Amino acid sequence: DYIDHLKQNPLELENLFRELLIGVTEFFRDPEAFDVLQEQAIPLLLADKSAADILRVWVPACATGEEAYSIAIALAEAIAQHRGGPKVQIFATDIDDRAINLARAGRFRGPLPGVSPERLERWFIQDGDYYVVVKPIREMVVFSPHSAIKDPPFSRLDLVSCRNLLIYLNAELQEHLIRTFHYALRAGGVLMLGPSESLGRNTSLFSVLDKKHRLYVRRSDGRGALPIAAPKRLVGVDSTVRSLVTRSTSPEDAIERNARRALEKHAPAYVIIDANHDVLRFFGDTGRYLGPSSGTASLNLFALLHKGLRGPARTAVQQALGRQATVVQEGQLIGRGNERIPVRQIAEPIFEQEDSNNRDERRATTLCLLIFKELAAVPQNHAAETPAANRKSGARGESARIQEMELELATTREQLHTAIDELETANEEMKSANEEYQSVNEELQSSNEELETSKEEMQSINEELQTVNVELNSKNEALGRLNSDLQNLLESTQIATLFLDSSLHVSGFTPAISDLFHLREGDHGRPITEITARIPYPQLKADVKQVLRTLAMVERVLHGGVDGAVYLLRMRPYRTTDNVIDGVVLTFIDITERQQHEYERGRLAAIVESSQDAIIGHTADGAITFWNSAAERMFGYTTARAIGKSLGMLLPPFEAQNDLKTLLAAVAGEVSPEEMTTTWLRQDGSEVPVSVRSSPVLDQSGAVVGGSTIVRDISDRKRAARRLQESERRLADIVEQATVGVAQTDLEGHLEMVNPRFCEIVGRSSEDLRGMRIQSITHVDDVV
Repeated sequence: DYIDHLKQNPLELENLFRELLIGVTEFFRDPEAFDVLQEQAIPLLLADKSAADILRVWVPACATGEEAYSIAIALAEAIAQHRGGPKVQIFATDIDDRAINLARAGRFRGPLPGVSPERLERWFIQDGDYYVVVKPIREMVVFSPHSAIKDPPFSRLDLVSCRNLLIYLNAELQEHLIRTFHYALRAGGVLMLGPSESLGRNTSLFSVLDKKHRLYVRRSDGRGALPIAAPKRLVGVDSTVRSLVTRSTSPEDAIERNARRALEKHAPAYVIIDANHDVLRFFGDTGRYLGPSSGTASLNLFALLHKGLRGPARTAVQQALGRQATVVQEGQLIGRGNERIPVRQIAEPIFEQEDSNNRDERRATTLCLLIFKELAAVPQNHAAETPAANRKSGARGESARIQEMELELATTREQLHTAIDELETANEEMKSANEEYQSVNEELQSSNEELETSKEEMQSINEELQTVNVELNSKNEALGRLNSDLQNLLESTQIATLFLDSSLHVSGFTPAISDLFHLREGDHGRPITEITARIPYPQLKADVKQVLRTLAMVERVLHGGVDGAVYLLRMRPYRTTDNVIDGVVLTFIDITERQQHEYERGRLAAIVESSQDAIIGHTADGAITFWNSAAERMFGYTTARAIGKSLGMLLPPFEAQNDLKTLLAAVAGEVSPEEMTTTWLRQDGSEVPVSVRSSPVLDQSGAVVGGSTIVRDISDRKRAARRLQESERRLADIVEQATVGVAQTDLEGHLEMVNPRFCEIVGRSSEDLRGMRIQSITHVDDVV
């Protein structure tokens, strides 16, 4: 069911593929290996490089790029110590395009455990919780989707770092990759493998630089041929052509079982060989028949066999594989001590199918079992003890030698006929192969001509690409500067900005947006509806739809932010350079302080408007700039009539100049502001007694920019003062005319006022009494 689901849903297949990928990596993974790389391998690579050269590196299976950047940093540090070092070009590849995109960004979430503080400060730029690789390191690395197994490799490389990939592959793919790396590396190039990986059977292609940390150097005597399969039309022409296709040398379990079943019928010692006659397995005491010969070490059967057994064995093996049936070669004598032992050789093909009883259902095999079976020994001739016995034994020995020679002659003739048949067959195959080779050669010549033409075209295209590359680099630099300017602009304005596409997915944001939404760097591409908001905004989806539909700005005031913050939201359509609407841009401006100022201004305005005193704002030279309602009631001028006029219009002509000068001096700070009582004029010309106080208005730098004058109508106070004076006068008359003595003292008993009758009673004048203590003129018995 799931397989059917995969066939019908390519997206599910893609998700399954990505789930199977292993992307475990980190910076400077296995630090000791990187230390050896820096101390031994990199100096070796830099030794023959000049400033005009390019040091080429390949990092297959790079995942998200940490290892590629680690190698770039290691090379940059090494080159910094050598003046005039080469340029570095690192090809980092992987089959996971998402991982490649993350690697290209060069942006990694902290902390970075494998990076020392010194490297972190030198090679990274911190951006919030993330670290960004510096531009010189980023420009060293080229990231590209690429399969190290299926796609053609890079060439002329100085270093290949393939760590922890081979452990996930079978032996055949491991060998293929090792040979691919050997082809890709130049002579003297370095191969770096993971701690659990090895060269396998390819040790002859590399020399060991550091065995523990898996560092190898490509030998200069290797062929360096790219391991590819032979063309189908040539497969099967002859054994030389067939040898181009490498077959796995590990038999299947079914082969092992059939081999054991065949061995149950035959004798002890045997070997299993492949189509190239290389021995795959040894069984029993094969040392009786096999032995190493001088020269290059080899597992070829006919190089190991005793010379007397080689001819019959070759015939038996070739006939068994040709007929796909068992072939027996009768006793070929081999010497052992004083005996000559005939050895029967049995060649039997090994089939992969279990049901091997039916020959028609078997598939042809290239594996063969060669069994060695000893027959009765033939003793050597010894000296006879008596002449008669010597003659009898000589006759019998002569007859045995004749039989032995006839047997050898028959065997030799059979081998000769077999060799002649094989030679004729081989000649026919060689003729056919020669014709094939001629045809292929003609095709290759044609292909070579096409390649020459393609080479010229590629050279032309390369020149064009170089020109385009120069222009692209220039544009990239301009784009980088523009991007830096934009980033600094957004960060310096401290305005929270959010970019959404038409599907409400997050496409970008500024750091200040974290005060309004729980957003992180990894949230790019997520729907904004899945992000928790810190401020209530239920109309978000509706506003986005409205902006995309009308292309008009939407503006809202949002309350409820952190610490009661208030934000002004402005939502506009996002236009590309091609004037295509591709989402919306939301800006959130913190207007909390402005709201507070507006509230305070409104509150003060209400106080000013409700005040019973006239409050007049004016410039430093007396031109009216503000006129409240109390001023309208007090002087009769409307606000429109008063604004712009001079304060002098409110002053009586005979006092206008002096009073205005005093007011403006207080505003300018030349005299301290004091309350001044005077008389000003209404619009109708009538006078109004007022109390006036002026004070300066300062800007943020402390400079005087105007004045504020508060005018209070003191008409009621004037009338009350007059009534008080009249009452005091009347009271004084009553006291003067009173028939009883009246005196007034302060709190300490000193006389302040006495009437004439009091003076008469005590016999002293008012001048003498004023200031005296009342106790001094009071009888002792009356003093409390």
